Amino acid sequence: MITKENIQQAYAAMQSDNDFPTLVAKLIQLNVTEFSFFAHDGSELFKDAEGNEVQLDAKFPEQTIAPQANAEQLYKDIKIHQQQETDFPTFLQQAAANGIAYWTVVFSEKSCIYFDTQHSEVLREALPG
Repeated sequence: MITKENIQQAYAAMQSDNDFPTLVAKLIQLNVTEFSFFAHDGSELFKDAEGNEVQLDAKFPEQTIAPQANAEQLYKDIKIHQQQETDFPTFLQQAAANGIAYWTVVFSEKSCIYFDTQHSEVLREALPG
């Protein structure tokens, strides 16, 4: 069963805030099936195969999500972030400015899906690794 503590340990294993592959590997070991990250405040919701859910509280200052999604700019910002040219707080601000309300990582699909404020899919990326 997933807990706040073991999810926090998965985050602690990251070498930097751009070390997403390490986080993914640790969450898979915990049997997390998916998680959503909410751009307005950095809160997160994790789910496992048994139907358990763990909510992590907000960890970033509240920010406004742009009303219109910009998939093209989001894609560019993702690529820059993946090259470790921006830190995570910067990427989070960029995602919000690009109209992203949240993203969901679905391990069975090996994808990260970005959604706008209307819960419409804006962009789907393959998980690294």
